[in-house]
Amino acid sequence: MSTAPAVAVTAPRRLVDGRERVTLNTAYVRALESAGLVPLAVPTMLAADRAGAALAAVRGLVLTGGEDVAPDRYGAAPHPRLGEVDPVRDAAELALIQAARARRLPILAICRGIQILNVALGGTLYQDLASERPSVVPHSDETSRHAVRARKARSSCMRSIASERYSFRKVSCVMSMASAASPE
Repeated sequence: MSTAPAVAVTAPRRLVDGRERVTLNTAYVRALESAGLVPLAVPTMLAADRAGAALAAVRGLVLTGGEDVAPDRYGAAPHPRLGEVDPVRDAAELALIQAARARRLPILAICRGIQILNVALGGTLYQDLASERPSVVPHSDETSRHAVRARKARSSCMRSIASERYSFRKVSCVMSMASAASPE
């Protein structure tokens, strides 16, 4: 019997062949499994008041990529170029973050996951980098990918994944960094 630690991985809703499905990018599953972890999909349509229960038997939380975080979550008005948002997902992931912090579980945040984690900690976001923070980097290029390498991991549960290299599309930018203060 395996004693590999399980981690909760957020799995958003998608429309597939006209039906709403809970989906999970297989690259996340493969990466976590190759790091010796057992990924357990957590639907992001869970009611916020029950989402924390999904963390009862896991050793970490992985917040996956996806649509934009609703600007009202960080006190901003919607930008004309704001992408798709999912308020139900926002609520579930904010509850998961709160529960993970209360249990002192490690959190690995990828793309949108970084954004929602920052918002949960009191930070803000740029909604459209091209107009709000122009640069020579083509942030709107949907086809390009960039390598991500994590150098340090505090948690033994997530440590092995931190030494791997993965490729993700650059889609996010934090406007103001939230405080990393410990939960109350």
